[in-house]
Amino acid sequence: MLKLVGLSAVMALAATTAQAQVATKPLAEGRPCAYADVVGLWKSQVLRSDEPGVENLAAIAPQDYMRFRPNGEMMYFASTRDYPDVAAINARMDELDRADGDTYRAEIPSSGLLVLWRNGRPFQGFTCTVVAPREGRSVTILSEIEGQPYLRRVQTRLD
Repeated sequence: MLKLVGLSAVMALAATTAQAQVATKPLAEGRPCAYADVVGLWKSQVLRSDEPGVENLAAIAPQDYMRFRPNGEMMYFASTRDYPDVAAINARMDELDRADGDTYRAEIPSSGLLVLWRNGRPFQGFTCTVVAPREGRSVTILSEIEGQPYLRRVQTRLD
């Protein structure tokens, strides 16, 4: 399984709460996410990232899926192939989750700040923005936290 690349600003959260001096960088469109906005299964696409390795990873494994559950459980994977339906994606996530031995959680501790945790430690963070639906589907955009390299990642809800 391919992992997301971590952000140093999020690692600084380990010593304090997730609200610690980490600022989101809102987009001109949409509104900041609340956790209820991200619950579900999403297909994600990196449109641009200035963080080393992110665009290369997206080119190698362009099919990227993320699942957020109401209780904060989170799982994701990137793949070289597209999965045909929601059931197949969830089955693959469950299989990878059992195999990797890690526990993933997600939270939005303050307006628009999405923090991902692995084994109880923060490892990635995004500015999360809800934008107008596209083709009848919910869309979120994950972008950089203030002061971090440029990122634009579009997620389309699948379920």
